[in-house]
Amino acid sequence: LVEVLLIASRDTRRWLIPQGWPIGEMLPSEGAAQEAFEEAGIRGAVQSVSLGSFNYEKRLRGSTFQLCRVAVFALEVTETLEKWPEAHERERRWFPAEEAAALVGETVLCEIIRDFARDQLERATQTPTHLREVLQKIATALRRVAGLLSECEHEARWSLNQLESNWQSRT
Repeated sequence: LVEVLLIASRDTRRWLIPQGWPIGEMLPSEGAAQEAFEEAGIRGAVQSVSLGSFNYEKRLRGSTFQLCRVAVFALEVTETLEKWPEAHERERRWFPAEEAAALVGETVLCEIIRDFARDQLERATQTPTHLREVLQKIATALRRVAGLLSECEHEARWSLNQLESNWQSRT
């Protein structure tokens, strides 16, 4: 099961992903990880390649809006904090990917979440080629061992029969 952490926006309380403005000299992926910490109280390993991007209108002060482009980065969460900078301003909640996709308002973000979940599930169910080869070699070796054991069992029974025959002929 792939889960996605969503946060509630400050003003409208709609569900969205952590996002923010570019931060100084940070790479976009590093900035995304920093925003995830500040807005959702999570830390982890962020992918350096964007999953995709979408546009939305960010409400600034009053009734002013600015068109923003958001690059989306996956973050494998390793730590969830009880206290974080925006804890008093936002709710955070984990959702199954399909539910998270349905809750976010941006159509392109919805598709990014669905594609990410599908990719993660495909990776989780695939057996790597090298592992498949190793398993095939183990299976072949086990078949050989079983064959040798069968031969040994046959020879052991023959030897046991010979011993019993010799014993009975002596008595």
